[in-house]
Amino acid sequence: MVLTLKYSMVCNIADISLFFDFYISDIVIGLLVGAVLCAAVVAVVYLRRLVRVSRTVRMHTALADLVAEQGIASDADAADSEAEIVSEDCRDDSLPMASIVVYSYDEAANLRELLPQLLGQKYAPGFEVIVVNEGESAQTTDVVDSLRLVHDNLYLTYTPDSARNLSRKKLALTLGIKAAQHPVVVHVTGGTLVPDCYWLHHIMRHYADPTISVVLGYALPVDGDRSFGFRRRAFDNAATAVAWLSSALGGNPYRGTAYNVSYRRQTFFDNKGFSRSLNLRQGDDDIFISEIANGMNTAVELSQQSFTRINCANQPAHHAESLRSHRFTGQFVSRRSRAMMALGGWSLWLMLGLCVAASVLSLPNLFPAAVGATILISVFVILSVMWRRTMRALCLRPLLLTVPWLALTLPLRNVWRRMCGIRNRKRNYTWTRNK
Repeated sequence: MVLTLKYSMVCNIADISLFFDFYISDIVIGLLVGAVLCAAVVAVVYLRRLVRVSRTVRMHTALADLVAEQGIASDADAADSEAEIVSEDCRDDSLPMASIVVYSYDEAANLRELLPQLLGQKYAPGFEVIVVNEGESAQTTDVVDSLRLVHDNLYLTYTPDSARNLSRKKLALTLGIKAAQHPVVVHVTGGTLVPDCYWLHHIMRHYADPTISVVLGYALPVDGDRSFGFRRRAFDNAATAVAWLSSALGGNPYRGTAYNVSYRRQTFFDNKGFSRSLNLRQGDDDIFISEIANGMNTAVELSQQSFTRINCANQPAHHAESLRSHRFTGQFVSRRSRAMMALGGWSLWLMLGLCVAASVLSLPNLFPAAVGATILISVFVILSVMWRRTMRALCLRPLLLTVPWLALTLPLRNVWRRMCGIRNRKRNYTWTRNK
């Protein structure tokens, strides 16, 4: 009986060694080494950018908290010592006055909510709010007139209905900038929400530096998207934001967001406005920004208190239209950051393919499969944690379990959007009417 048991144990050990043999062929070794190299590319491309964005959000948010504490203390005439550590570039006496230009497309209901938020900003140097409506609107006029009774820094103008064959949005912004009386213009749209009363201060604090001509802010959709695909949209929003924000933080700005961007008024005129993209419907927040922004004259404000919200009733449609328009105008601006993000996405596919190939070629030996599984699990766990941290920093829906699938399929979705954009290319020009 004892001999039989020992023989059985020896046979089992032999069977296990058959399936987990440490000797593997050079081809399999090469495949696993290639998978490790792909994992390194993913780490360099993704993790570096995710850490840069999330770290900047934490730093700017901490500074914004101190600004708010200082403001509260000042209101109470009881400033404490903690507020004194706020940096000099936040002092009101070093900041210029601002003109907030609000582009509206007959959005009286949204303006009724937005304008009190703008007019209630705590910004000591002073500011004005200029609403530029696309065409005349009695409802918009009523909303603005009711607020002008108590706010003498609120103004309204509109674009003529007869304007054709040009970007009406660019025309509206141009009229607003020309009407502005202050040296810095800050852009939002009628469909924007500004939750924090120190939002303008956080954006404007960078202009204490005379070399800064452009300040890029961040905007995210209002929370409430529960329709099909909401996780995919949250991840795509985060991936898009990480691409252009990390590029700007790295000294290569190429776009901003129309819901939260500012620049010096003189910079606009020095660039001859939107003259180089007047034949395109869009481009005011990417083509124009890429023309005036560089690593020396651009700052990025990423405190959570400076985030604006995009107030849209149909988030799936807005998300699709935003990606489509920026996909088209993206061909006119730097593609470096987006190319690097695409490299990271395709590296995930290559890493997966190399691990699967190594596992199949080494059968029945499962040792390479175990190594490949370790590589994949390690990479996707780290990616999931880092993406979740960054999405939380950007106030987007924090995802975890679905991140590997969404990150893996992102390049495929981008290819599909590029194909759809080619098919609908004419919609982006001003001489083509939207249907």
